[in-house]
Amino acid sequence: KIPSQGYRFLINRAYLRLTLAKYLTIEPQNIVFNYNSKGKPFLDPQFHSEKIYFNLSHKNNYTVYAIASHPVGIDLEKIDINVKIELIAQRFFCREEYEKLIQLNPSEKVEYFFTLWTIKEAYLKSIGQGLSNGLNSICVQYNLRQKFYQLINNNGDILTDFITHRKGFIVFKPKLLKTTSSEV
Repeated sequence: KIPSQGYRFLINRAYLRLTLAKYLTIEPQNIVFNYNSKGKPFLDPQFHSEKIYFNLSHKNNYTVYAIASHPVGIDLEKIDINVKIELIAQRFFCREEYEKLIQLNPSEKVEYFFTLWTIKEAYLKSIGQGLSNGLNSICVQYNLRQKFYQLINNNGDILTDFITHRKGFIVFKPKLLKTTSSEV
């Protein structure tokens, strides 16, 4: 029998608490979460002075966790060849990504689609936005000269220093954004 979604949420949250408790060297029940406006949980700074960031992703009965000393996002997707890739990409990808997708052969389309979707969702989660910020608000570009991916926003700003994609894992380094005193 497949566990219900509510049951999986409880199990995932329990594992998250157990994992974070090891980093914080406290009991799991003493962890206090707060939530951003999009519902992303974070350690409440009133109770935890440590700079520990976390994210999780789940698909079916699989869950992955990311714990870091900087904002982090992670995404797990089941590659499903029955997904209407072109229709979804046309709605949620930027124009350049969609145009490249429709030029690929069918087997390349699946890998390209899920690679872009995973990169975008993990990035949006790392900045606390999730999918509500819009997958089409960022565009994945491949730098042929330096052989890595970059995320670009609609204004042309580079959002990541690099993205690598190997054997099903995607890793990126968010670009450190400079803030001015008026932004604090």
